[in-house]
Amino acid sequence: MIGQSMLYFAVESNFNTNGAVWLFPTDLLGRAVLADHGEIDWEAEKGRPTAKWNASDVRAVYDLKLTVHSQRSAAQQGNFTVCTHVFADHAAAVRASLDGRESADKTQKFVIPSQLKRDFLSRLRMMNVTATSLFPGLDGLGRDARDLAVLRAWRSGSE
Repeated sequence: MIGQSMLYFAVESNFNTNGAVWLFPTDLLGRAVLADHGEIDWEAEKGRPTAKWNASDVRAVYDLKLTVHSQRSAAQQGNFTVCTHVFADHAAAVRASLDGRESADKTQKFVIPSQLKRDFLSRLRMMNVTATSLFPGLDGLGRDARDLAVLRAWRSGSE
């Protein structure tokens, strides 16, 4: 089952374009990337971890295992990834890492058509998957007000 919070991020904005949720075996991805590219070399710099990669042309997506959760990461129940190239297409990098490996066929993309995004957003709201529940704090409240305005305009036909 697709996590409702992942659906929220796929439908909460850009109502003129389709949304998508990707599912892939993170354990397989982790093993594949480690075998092909090695571990991320985390180096502390000014109190912050900084990733250092050996090859600048490598486009690999690493699955990050959180050991400490913030309010947001706990609420969102997400899985975090980082790509060695900021502007690389995550989907293409994941597919390339999994290509030809066992269970690679378990990678799936679920597309939410643009015309259904507001309906999904409304239904998620009924399940208490809202910006307020996913972003504890004032910015979540602001995003939730935006979502309510979008849904009210959509329901009234004045969008």
